[in-house]
Amino acid sequence: MNLQKTRNLGVLSLILLIYILPSCTSDNLILGENFIDNTTQVVEVDTFSLVMSTIIADSVQTSATGTILTGYYDDGDFGKLSAQGFFRVGLPTATDIEIEESDIFDSATLVLPYSNYTYGDTNQIQKIDIYKLSEDLVNNDITYYYNSSDLGFEENSIGSIEYVPRPYRDSIIEIRLDNALGEDLFEKLKYEAEEVSSNEEFLDYLYGFTIKTDKSQSSSIVGFNNYYVKLKLYTSRVKEEKEEIIYEFPSADQPYHFSRLLSDRSGTILEDLITQKDELNSNIVDDRAFIQGGTCVLTKITFPYLNSFLFDEDDIITSVEIILKPDNESYDTDLPESLSIYETNKFNEFDIGDEYSFISSSIFNLDEQYHLDTYYYFNITDFIQEQLDDGYIDPEKGLIVSLSSSSLSSTFEKLLLSSSNDPEKKPKLKITFLKY
Repeated sequence: MNLQKTRNLGVLSLILLIYILPSCTSDNLILGENFIDNTTQVVEVDTFSLVMSTIIADSVQTSATGTILTGYYDDGDFGKLSAQGFFRVGLPTATDIEIEESDIFDSATLVLPYSNYTYGDTNQIQKIDIYKLSEDLVNNDITYYYNSSDLGFEENSIGSIEYVPRPYRDSIIEIRLDNALGEDLFEKLKYEAEEVSSNEEFLDYLYGFTIKTDKSQSSSIVGFNNYYVKLKLYTSRVKEEKEEIIYEFPSADQPYHFSRLLSDRSGTILEDLITQKDELNSNIVDDRAFIQGGTCVLTKITFPYLNSFLFDEDDIITSVEIILKPDNESYDTDLPESLSIYETNKFNEFDIGDEYSFISSSIFNLDEQYHLDTYYYFNITDFIQEQLDDGYIDPEKGLIVSLSSSSLSSTFEKLLLSSSNDPEKKPKLKITFLKY
């Protein structure tokens, strides 16, 4: 009896369901259409190993940066560093020149405004010397000057100073020049000589200057702002009262200044880096890779194990990221706030000015308190996707990690990157993709 009632109730329920369902449908609604296929997975893999090494570039352009460097510093990791600046000055504005017959010459000085950049120990007394150039900075065969460029200069110094660099307290240093140079300039201005008839004639007469540092009396590299360099001519006019009149020869032709930046790496862990093709694997230098401006020390990254990871044909890569962490030793100085990545080949060739070589700038995160979460983040999605268009990663291609172009060409700023397997310091290549 109870079984029969149950059967009748089931039949009735089925009839009602068949009747009701059509009233719940819509021409604009298909059940389940708005849901992602439940077989799709978002996969994130960050266990790929990177190979890091240190290389050097042949040269970097140091002209037209707005900065000239001078000094000497012995760096334990990067070697004996030296900097020598080259620049020139132009004529005062014609309306500013009003020399009377009774005016007399007093002195001449060179004014060097600090750029607020230093590297090394600025608590020690430094000595710098000024020399006149014997070669013209303007050369039809030379478009740019590099860290290895050089120009001839006269044997004898025309001025020197011993000082303690104080770029954050003082704005300039002013160096007394030999009277012979000052008197000659004064006489030419006074009698309107041909050499001062135009800026072009003047620059053919006075090629410019170079600033050199006495290595025995230097423990730092100091930067000066070339835009505001000037030669000052102090004169006097004696009438009822003595009047001081100053003529200023401003920095001339901004592209024509540069710094010669050299490094003697003998006796350091980088001494085997001689040419751009040489590489120093991070495994043999305490799991570190090196970067420095001025002398073109760079880090190279390759992905030799990425081809062993099998992507299915339908997998879609959504992002590829590199995360690099500083080595503990890097915290001894201020960390660079920006790095750049460039594409390179097996010969370590790359071009800072080439938009096709440039891959990405970094995002920098600084953990000031514990240093555990300090890192440089790069998005290299386009680079990896382009490589995988051919179905594999070309083992002859890699990435160069550098300082920003401005820091690379006008500072000795440095960074040591960790390649340790320590989870807190290990570099990471993280790939996120959709797997169907």
